[in-house]
Amino acid sequence: MVTKTLIQIGDSVGLIFDKPLLQSLELKKGDEVGVELRDGALVVSRLRKKGAPAGPANRSRSARMAAIREELHANLGPAFRKLAK
Repeated sequence: MVTKTLIQIGDSVGLIFDKPLLQSLELKKGDEVGVELRDGALVVSRLRKKGAPAGPANRSRSARMAAIREELHANLGPAFRKLAK
């Protein structure tokens, strides 16, 4: 976990995201994000722009898991079948 400090920005309070975090989430200045409270945690989510392709940061968890599962089966399927015998 990374610790951040809230800072004063005019009459508001802000949270600064470092460049590596923004790059990993494929975010840039001006992008909109979704903010929600989930089980006492503040969750910030990247919002997909209309018409934007579903990149790694835009896909749901289940879609990412399905892609991982397909890749594993494609790469390791024969080995899994041998082990199952």
